[in-house]
Amino acid sequence: MSKPIGSEWSVMLISILFLLNYLLLWQLGSGASFDDRIDEAARSGSLPDDEVSALRLLSKNLLSKDTMQLTLTYPICSPEKHAEIRCDYCHSIKNQSVCSVTIINLPSKNLDGSIDPSIDLFEKLEALNLFNNQLSGEIPATLGNLQYLKILNLSSNSLTGSIPPNLTKLHNLEYL
Repeated sequence: MSKPIGSEWSVMLISILFLLNYLLLWQLGSGASFDDRIDEAARSGSLPDDEVSALRLLSKNLLSKDTMQLTLTYPICSPEKHAEIRCDYCHSIKNQSVCSVTIINLPSKNLDGSIDPSIDLFEKLEALNLFNNQLSGEIPATLGNLQYLKILNLSSNSLTGSIPPNLTKLHNLEYL
């Protein structure tokens, strides 16, 4: 068998680089859909049932029927700093750790639906960041029920109506 000559080596090297590039791009795009992540959280029992239901409504309403699925990089309730949905306030129920959603961080995700009024089911929510999407509709008055909310960023969207007056009840709010 003869040794490959220079041009054959070049072709093999370019082929290997294309394969590696494809594998890298495939891995980067392999995040699970929002609905898949919610199903994982429901199966694991890591969230209270009402928060699982609220996540399902959030997923359903943040995207219009014409939009592709939202992909999350991290599992719901991941302890990672950059996780889109983070949890805290964990306690044990029947030897199972159950936590509450404390941060929803979905900026610049091309969301083009609306914010569901069930957002107040996340009773321990401290931060809601939906910055730079194409959300429409009104700001739900139920946001005023989120007593732990410190950060509310709904800027750079297409929301209509006025700011609900009951947001003045948010005594922990630091950023609006």
